[in-house]
Amino acid sequence: MLDEAQLLPPEFLRPILRVLAELPKQYGVSILLSTATQPALAPRREPGFDFHGLEAVDEIIEDPDQLSEKLERVEVRIPKGVNTPCTWEDLARELAGHPCVLCIVNRRDDCRQLWSLMPKGTVHLSALMCGAHRSRRIADIRRRLRSGEPTRVVSTQLVEAGVDLDFPVVYRAMAGLDSVAQAAGRCNREGLLVRGKLTVFTPPSRPPPGLLRQAAELGSRMLAEAPGGPLSPQAVALFFRELYWLQGEERLDAKHILSDLNDDACRFSFRTAAAKFRLIDETQQAPVLVRYGEEGAGLVAQFMRAEPERWLLRKAQRYVVNLPRRLHQRLCADGAIHEVHPGLFVQGHGALYDDNLGFCPDKSIIYDPDELIG
Repeated sequence: MLDEAQLLPPEFLRPILRVLAELPKQYGVSILLSTATQPALAPRREPGFDFHGLEAVDEIIEDPDQLSEKLERVEVRIPKGVNTPCTWEDLARELAGHPCVLCIVNRRDDCRQLWSLMPKGTVHLSALMCGAHRSRRIADIRRRLRSGEPTRVVSTQLVEAGVDLDFPVVYRAMAGLDSVAQAAGRCNREGLLVRGKLTVFTPPSRPPPGLLRQAAELGSRMLAEAPGGPLSPQAVALFFRELYWLQGEERLDAKHILSDLNDDACRFSFRTAAAKFRLIDETQQAPVLVRYGEEGAGLVAQFMRAEPERWLLRKAQRYVVNLPRRLHQRLCADGAIHEVHPGLFVQGHGALYDDNLGFCPDKSIIYDPDELIG
């Protein structure tokens, strides 16, 4: 069973689907793809694009299009001039007019900038907060929503999969239709309203280059002309078909893994293929253990005193933030983070981690006043 199947990374899609196709044929395995935004994985052959996909894919529910219409709980609002970027200041004023609202943006720095313009009490969520911090914030958001307290949240896309939140109003920065549909899943989720309101806007900054920017540009074009509405199964399927076509066969196997598993020539370079197949590219990110709360600070102190033990390393995973490797190297050079054991880096001074924003690399030379005493 593959939950949130839309997250299959396009650069590994062809080798993943080749393996999945072999499992039913050779091993009697049944595959279940589960998601609210089903990717278009059926075979597709046309000049210049031969997508083998998965044969004989069947829906396990009857008439998904009709079911989608019956379960529709969200009105998607696309403002006139949606391709004209708004300003963060205008967006913040609009969001402040809603007592309960979630706004999802594409970048961590966008999240931080927008949050800084919001009324006091607005919650910030991003991957610059360690897992323990995010869990505590999400639990507090749920409590506030249940009790009817004003709850404004600015978040990156980390809330779009596996996070059960229910807001009456959601704003989503322009993105692919899959992300827009996932954002809608955080709006009127329990169906307590006749219709929730999802507003799509174009932020002043562009999405990160590569797949995310390509998906956003495709989503912008399709929002206005999507068949059956922007959240319909037909629209989502069309979006994925176009997205995969734009990648082309070559980029759907960016690491050329299938050439290492050439069954025609009976040459199988399993070790090479395994080394190439990394869904999370650890070469681009490096971890740092942060001083979040008493437990995070205590873990940092323990690692600075003694050799790491396995149980302690597992416990520390909830207090780790992953940083771009180039930034990680700069902070090491500045003395803001320290390597206390081989490959184990910890936060230096306390000002680097903020209780609202999480890890703040721009504070690498700012010390907490208490740290300057004695």
